[in-house]
Amino acid sequence: MLLLSMVPVGAFAPTVALAADDVTASTAAGDDTTLSIKAGAAVPVEGHTNTWYFPYLTVESNTDRLIKSITVQFTSAITTTDAINVDASGKFELFAGNKRGNKSVNCASGATAAEWQQYLRDHMTITLSDATTTKSIRMIANFEPVQSLYDYNSLNGHYYETVKASGASWETAFKAAQSKTYMGMQGYLVTITSQKEHDYVYTMIGENCWTGATCLDAYTGPVKNTYKDFYASKGITIPSSTMPAAAYYFWVCGPEAGKLVSWGLNTPTAAPDPSPDPLNNNSPTIYNNWSPNEPNNSSGEQCMHFYSSVSGLWNDFANGNTSCTAYVIEYGGMEGDSDDPSTSGGGGDANVDIVVKVEIDIDPKGKTITTSADNVRVGEPLKVSENVNGDPEVKLHLFGTDGKETGTEPAPVTRTYYQKQGKDWVALDGVPTKVGTYKVESRAPYRYADGTVAAEDYTPGSAEFKILPKVINAAPNSPAPSPDKPSDPSALPGRLWSKTYDGTTAFDSPTSLDLSDLLVESLGDAHLTFDSAAFSSDNAGARELTLHNVRIEGADAANYNLANLKDNGDGTYDLTVPATILPAPLTVSPYYALAPQEGQDLAKVETWRAGKAGLEEAAQSFEIATDQLAAADKDDPQSLFNGVTPAHSAATAGGLKLDLKSPVRGSYQVSTQLSGDNVSAVDGKFLIGNYLVSVAPTTLAIEPKPSTVVVTPATTPLQWILTALSPSSPATPSS
Repeated sequence: MLLLSMVPVGAFAPTVALAADDVTASTAAGDDTTLSIKAGAAVPVEGHTNTWYFPYLTVESNTDRLIKSITVQFTSAITTTDAINVDASGKFELFAGNKRGNKSVNCASGATAAEWQQYLRDHMTITLSDATTTKSIRMIANFEPVQSLYDYNSLNGHYYETVKASGASWETAFKAAQSKTYMGMQGYLVTITSQKEHDYVYTMIGENCWTGATCLDAYTGPVKNTYKDFYASKGITIPSSTMPAAAYYFWVCGPEAGKLVSWGLNTPTAAPDPSPDPLNNNSPTIYNNWSPNEPNNSSGEQCMHFYSSVSGLWNDFANGNTSCTAYVIEYGGMEGDSDDPSTSGGGGDANVDIVVKVEIDIDPKGKTITTSADNVRVGEPLKVSENVNGDPEVKLHLFGTDGKETGTEPAPVTRTYYQKQGKDWVALDGVPTKVGTYKVESRAPYRYADGTVAAEDYTPGSAEFKILPKVINAAPNSPAPSPDKPSDPSALPGRLWSKTYDGTTAFDSPTSLDLSDLLVESLGDAHLTFDSAAFSSDNAGARELTLHNVRIEGADAANYNLANLKDNGDGTYDLTVPATILPAPLTVSPYYALAPQEGQDLAKVETWRAGKAGLEEAAQSFEIATDQLAAADKDDPQSLFNGVTPAHSAATAGGLKLDLKSPVRGSYQVSTQLSGDNVSAVDGKFLIGNYLVSVAPTTLAIEPKPSTVVVTPATTPLQWILTALSPSSPATPSS
């Protein structure tokens, strides 16, 4: 669902422009779907008082994705004569639950942006109660048909869902509201904290309706001591029982849970407010709106409701009273609510992609700035804009010496930022960059003093927004290494999520890992840490690595969230990342071996006599460097090479190849090539299972044939003459 705000409409003339900034939204799925709406100029409908239509409204989209519903709703309080007018046409059907101030149109088969544009131009009008009062409206485009309506209050950013439930008890309404969520926001039975909120909510309902206040002990008990010390400081003692006749009414749900509303029957005393509401003019006394002589506990009444017979003033009913025909679920303001509109709630009407607010106040005098600000994430530029009556350019008005306006030029707009710290707004020296709740105030001169006219400023505009944590993905920061693709030397330590095969799933890594490539430069004091980690397998190859109790630590940690975390339900989170176990290096040394004699090991040949036959019958084998093996493989190293066949070759430094049948004298380097179904040649090495095997050549010495000795008679009996004959001479002794 794409939520898009149209402009508020007020005292329109035919030439009043309502052109808003383009409204764009990206879907939660992360694709590039965008939707843009411009209201254009509002034009009075002939023959109808204070009614306007939008012949220049445009809807544009960059996708073929079909829109199946559009909702138009007031976002400020309305009167009985304010109305949104739409009618059915062709495939465009009205939602059965429509209200005067909140209407939806469904198109079950879907319609293109162009079709919706034409429909809205032809079939939507706005009627206001008078020609001076400003009203705000919002449009909601949804990729699914609307099944329930949510009213949006632009003053506090909360949503309200009216549930028709004739005869439902207060307790039933309370529990039902607690079970609902919308766009990641927790639902609660409506709480009213200002006259402005009362006016907005009740004008959208207009009937007997339960609220979230009661004096029932079962519901005040868990919350009544929330502000006990504050009330004690004001001389107020909370009794053990809050029920009549004490009649201590508390808000028992929502952000106001634990706040005392009032105490006493018939003429209740409004309680002091522990955290005054700006919409209630920061009054030190909490907002009250009891009907005269209420609450009165007539027939055991302990639960607050809007009373339609007195324009929605508050009254007390018994828990089981069946006169309430509805209850209102409020969403917004709860601790833990999602500030990220891409997270939709399970109880919501549809999957909400993103909320985009474009608020415009129409001032007939044209002297009010409207400021809009969207939530952003750390590292993103702020999205703040100003407009005056829909015109995105704030103009400085120029006057001549006769006091008449001569023209305009762009006005210098000054923005001041404030950060919410507790209950206070604290002015900042510059532009905010860290996670937090902020307010921006926009000021500009309307005209300068020039001797004939006094200087005048625009009425300033302001808007609240949040800077949300940047979501970072701690996946490998360079391609995974492999035997033929070594790791990127610029990759950050540890973030390759790899190790060399050691026969275990354990991952030994520094407790602090670098995230600097993912961080905002000015907020760089953050690192990744975890308690332990394990690979999905102990074998070499592409694997998954699960980090246990993973977290970001450091002075700037609050400005970042990790993506794809798994909640363990105990306050800890796990993170699974793609990882690699690299094959371990292993050296083998080839040699020739003679068949062993019975009871003996294979005889390794290190020397051989030139010309001697039999070497061609020698086995081709190799020796494994067992000290390089993982502990798990040392018991049976030979099994690692089952199915592996060596093919030896030998040559001298001069290039003379060894003739196994008739070897020639020389020093030969013996090498080998390994082959087999599970053997892969990788850049002069061999990948075999969990090892990358290197061949270390060995030396085979082919020695000359032994010399032949001839013995001749000596001239003396003790003298021998040894004569070395040539190798070709027969070795036969003389007699």
